[in-house]
Amino acid sequence: MGRILPKSNILVPLSISLSSKEGLRVNGNNSFLIKIPKNVKIGSIQFERLTIGIASTSRYDLIINAGVDIIAGLGPVTVTVGNTGAFFSIADLSNPKELAFGFKFPQGIDINIESDAVSGGGYLYFDAAAKQYAGVANLTLHKKINLNALGLLQTELPEGRDGYSLLLLITATGFKPLQLGLGFTLNGIGGLVGVNRAANTDYLRGLLSGGQLDQLLFPANVLDNPAAALAVTDASFPATEGRYVFGLLAKIGWGAPKTLLTLDVGLIIELPAPVRLVLLGVLQATLPSFDKPILRLRADFVGSVDFGAGSVEFDATLRDSSILDRFPLSGDGAFRLYQGQNPVFLLTAGGFHPAFQPPANANLPQLQRLRLALADSRDFRLVLQTYLAITSNTVQVGARLDLFVDLPLGFSLEGHLFFDTLFQF
Repeated sequence: MGRILPKSNILVPLSISLSSKEGLRVNGNNSFLIKIPKNVKIGSIQFERLTIGIASTSRYDLIINAGVDIIAGLGPVTVTVGNTGAFFSIADLSNPKELAFGFKFPQGIDINIESDAVSGGGYLYFDAAAKQYAGVANLTLHKKINLNALGLLQTELPEGRDGYSLLLLITATGFKPLQLGLGFTLNGIGGLVGVNRAANTDYLRGLLSGGQLDQLLFPANVLDNPAAALAVTDASFPATEGRYVFGLLAKIGWGAPKTLLTLDVGLIIELPAPVRLVLLGVLQATLPSFDKPILRLRADFVGSVDFGAGSVEFDATLRDSSILDRFPLSGDGAFRLYQGQNPVFLLTAGGFHPAFQPPANANLPQLQRLRLALADSRDFRLVLQTYLAITSNTVQVGARLDLFVDLPLGFSLEGHLFFDTLFQF
């Protein structure tokens, strides 16, 4: 038996009891698991990793299920069906009429394609307990066009309510750029559809601050980390009863013969009333040329317009930016316009005057100053920071220059030059 059922593949934390009152009972929860790593091949179909489980729960006295991985090759296509088989259950061992048999739905299906015209693959995941079905795919057509797809189907609404939610995101890149005029080209396109889904702008701002918007907009290959890709998409547009989202995604370029500027942008509309528009994107530029760049810029942004609340919100951040490839450039910006009983108007690049307190209902993140590091080492630091802000009754501007020099023999030189100005009307 040891050659067939090795000890390392058997988990047996259970107890079996027999009494005149309760009869035969198996006590434990998912407590008996046998894994047989033997492989059997029949023609082009291979069976791997047979798993047999025996358990007892509060609902069933005995549950037996058996599953196996099935791998089938169909020309250039290889299909793997994970842990599928059958189950047997009995609610009361003393009552044979309580027997039930059924098909054990596979945990997932993996598809891999290798041909001259199409290569890549995809994965379908089934979580029957959570009533969730998910899929990711990446395909390359004619070794040029790159397709990414993510899908989520939840057959239960939040808090266990009857219904379903659906989310589908598809992007395509790598095709011949389409001319848009004035030197601009369309280098990628995508679409988003969500049923009983809504945009979570707070989570999208979290992606913005973490530099992760490109995980949602035109990722290179969602199969590199499918779990993370699905988690980001699901959290960005969570299940919300009665809401629908539709979106267009575009990758726009400018410059010839090399693209000097790219803009990955998504425009999302959320329906029905109150209607919301969500804009998110990543702007990257290398100017004036790749050979002799003066400015390397990456600006990530998230904006939203809520027609019901009469509000406009926009947040942006600079990251991975520099001047002359030597001096790092960073900072945040924001715009707010709220109508109603507590109106707000503000526009800032780099934050506010130290004595100014932004309105509490502005929903602002922690804003970093616009920062240019002329030198930023342990021994020598020369950093310039600045900000500009306009509100409904103020104009604010300020700058700060910090110098630090670590001299020999334990001496250091430190200096600061700054001004902060607040005009209030």
